[in-house]
Parts: sequence; C-alpha cells; structure tokens
Amino acid sequence: MDSLFAALKMRNDELAEVIRASRRQLAGLPEGKLRVAAKPYGMQYYARVGGKETYLPAKQRGLAVKLAQRDYCEKVLESAQREQKLLKAAMEVRNAGAIEAIWPGLHPGRKALVEPLVLTDEAYAERWSSQDFTPRKISDNDNSYLTERGERVRSKSEKIIADMLFLRGVPYFYEFPLQLTGWGDVYPDFRVLNVRTRREFRLEHFGMMDNTDYMAGFLRKMRMYEQNGYFPGDNLLFTMETSREPLKPETVSELICRFLK
Repeated sequence: MDSLFAALKMRNDELAEVIRASRRQLAGLPEGKLRVAAKPYGMQYYARVGGKETYLPAKQRGLAVKLAQRDYCEKVLESAQREQKLLKAAMEVRNAGAIEAIWPGLHPGRKALVEPLVLTDEAYAERWSSQDFTPRKISDNDNSYLTERGERVRSKSEKIIADMLFLRGVPYFYEFPLQLTGWGDVYPDFRVLNVRTRREFRLEHFGMMDNTDYMAGFLRKMRMYEQNGYFPGDNLLFTMETSREPLKPETVSELICRFLK
C-alpha cells in the first residue's frame, strides 16, 4: 500500500466514523429546523416543523439546542458523505495503480532501456535492492553470525537487527559504503529503506558503550555524521548496548515500527 492510498484510506476511515457519530446523534434529536433572529436585545429562536414556525421562549431553550445540534449534524453528515464518495472514487483509481503497472509490464528487453517515471512500492523496493556494491570482507578467522537472509554479519546484535529487518520486510544492505567529507569511507552497519515513504536511513549499532575509548569514537563519528547532513531520527538511526545492558529485540521492533514501516 503506497503512502497516497494509505492517506486516502485513513481519511475514509475517519469519515466513516464521523458519519456513524452523526447518524447516532440524529437518531436521538427531534425533527424540525431552527431559525435564529438577531434582535437588539438578544437572540430569538423559532422552531419550524411541517411548515409551521413557533417562537421558542427561554424555557424551551433545550429544544433550540437540540434543533441547532440537528442542523449541525445534518450538515456534517452531508459533507462527510460527499467527501467519502469522492475519496472512494479516488481510492479505486489509486488502488488500480495503472501508471505504476506500466514499467513492470514491459518486455524485459524494452524494460532494460527505459528509465521509469513512477513505480509501485514493490518495484521501487526491488530496484533499490538491486544496487551493486562491494561489501567488506569478513575473514574466516573473524567471529561471524549467519543471518536469516543467508549473509554473515560481525556480531550477535547485528544478526538480531538483520533478521528483524528481513522478517518485517524492510529492504536493507549490510555495510554499504558511505563517503563522509572530512572522514572518508565509512561502512554503516545497515542502509535501510522505508518502502512506504521511500525514505532511506543509515542504521548503526554501537555495541560497547561502556568502553571509554569506544564511547569517544562514537562521539566523533556522530559529530562527523551531523557535519555531513545525517541527523538522528531524520536520516540516521542507531541502537546501543553495553556488557550489562544487551540489545533488546523490543527496541529494534519499536524502531522499525516508528521509522521503517
């Protein structure tokens, strides 16, 4: 589901609740219309039922309130139904995805020659994931962990993160190189994509935060990220742990929910 369709559906759901609430209120309100007349000495209220109009004195203020509420609910209901009708039509068109389906439907030989203008989320994710790069090698002598996707990573915590990204359908690269001005090539643990918003993040795991030298390196690296336009919560995500406080899968799950889905 792309971001536009999701927004249309969310608004449609909101309107459906407004329509239900309007109908509930209308069911308990008296029939009739309210006319309000502004006089020098204050407002006067008149109830109109079946073509007959009756003045409402102060002691019948409660009826005026109910008729005013009825008029308001009727207008809200009419407006919500009109907007919902337009939204449903837009959702049908958007859900069809006619424009996005053109490029994936091309003959492979033609498809290879064409630069698509629009893509479905699935095609966008596939194209993003097809980028080529040379990963850093992990020596056979180094400790490594095999992920669910069948690649080796350097730590148990990185395996946890990689497996959760994979199982939640978040496209990622492991140690995709990044050039930082003033620093040179760095290899963020993960380069990840929010398919719905098509926003890209670098995700770093810092695993020795109780080590003084490691902490100093962390601070230098974060400062260099910021100087190159990478800021936490914007396009940079990170997790941390110490020897006493290991990485919790719940933390990774929450991060995925907040930024990557």
